[in-house]
Amino acid sequence: MHNLKRILLSLIPLVISACSGQHAIKTLDHQNQADVINYIDNTTPTVISKNKKLTFDKFIAEITDSRAIFVGEIHNRYDNHLNQLAILKALHQQNSNIAIGVEWFQQPYQWVVNRYLNGSINEAQLLKKSEYYRRWQYPYAMLRPILIYAKQHKIPVIALNAPVELTRKVGKSGLTSLTPKQRKQLPTVIHPPEKNYRNKLESIFKEHSKSEKMLENFITVQRIWDETMAMNTAKFLKKHPKHHIIIFAGNGHISDNVGIPADLRRQLNVKTRTISSGTKQEKLQANSVDYYVINEAVSLPKLGKMGVMLKTEDQYVLISAVLKGSAAEKAGIEKGDRLQSIDGKMVHNMTDFKLQLNGKRANDTVMLQILRKSHQPQLLPIKLILQ
Repeated sequence: MHNLKRILLSLIPLVISACSGQHAIKTLDHQNQADVINYIDNTTPTVISKNKKLTFDKFIAEITDSRAIFVGEIHNRYDNHLNQLAILKALHQQNSNIAIGVEWFQQPYQWVVNRYLNGSINEAQLLKKSEYYRRWQYPYAMLRPILIYAKQHKIPVIALNAPVELTRKVGKSGLTSLTPKQRKQLPTVIHPPEKNYRNKLESIFKEHSKSEKMLENFITVQRIWDETMAMNTAKFLKKHPKHHIIIFAGNGHISDNVGIPADLRRQLNVKTRTISSGTKQEKLQANSVDYYVINEAVSLPKLGKMGVMLKTEDQYVLISAVLKGSAAEKAGIEKGDRLQSIDGKMVHNMTDFKLQLNGKRANDTVMLQILRKSHQPQLLPIKLILQ
């Protein structure tokens, strides 16, 4: 199961591949939403479609007639998410009847997303109640500007993804392992991938495993993601016939005219467009998507890390390993220590841990309380400088 999970996590297929040479990535110290919008407004990407260059304005004009616009991403690339926001902002200025569909939140937590958007809960509550750090895990800071923009402009955000409990169970034991109640949460039919799509999935899988049984489970999980996101997109469009939707999902779900776009068109006769991001230093896969938005490679400042491995037990978080040369080792943290609090706030689970470190950067200082078990348990205050 651990091996399959590793393979599933590796399934973040790239529509673009980096050239062999290294290139500089610019760090953007965005402090607030105004900084982000200012950057977008003063950065003009190039757009390529069928080997022809377009201006950004011409590109937006071409896609506005599509009811479903898929903008792919490499999940941990900030420049990809900035391009998504730039496209969203431009489309919203053309048509206020627009919604956003996202892979990042799972469908059972739509109510949480809605409550955040209407101001009933704050960002920390959104992340905690949606179990974001357990279910998605990528740094929320990269997505924050999109969610803030949606909240400010009252744009619906649709949680498209399937519950992780179901995909993990299918990954381990196949689709038939689901209970009738669980199976009803997924599309009635999970269509097999067409030949080229299957070949791509097989190639990814075989880099990690030779198990034929696990291969089929692996492919089924990918198709569950595709089909579920398409189903939830179709539901929204049917319910809101005047709306268009822009979908943010991994490149592997939207490229090569398969995945979510094909599944959506099977359910609903709508015009779709697919878009991915790239930089001048990256090699594009010809005609994998309708448009490539070419911009500079950028990142947020390095996030602060403690340098520990953690394990949740009951209502506490245990230090299961301390990495050599890490901030934790330098601060005197030991394997077996129990993490009690960060900056005075109790830590009961991984979500609490992630929330307390959310927004912390390298060289920031945090104050910890550690319970160390010995002959007599000790509660130790520890000052730690994140790396």
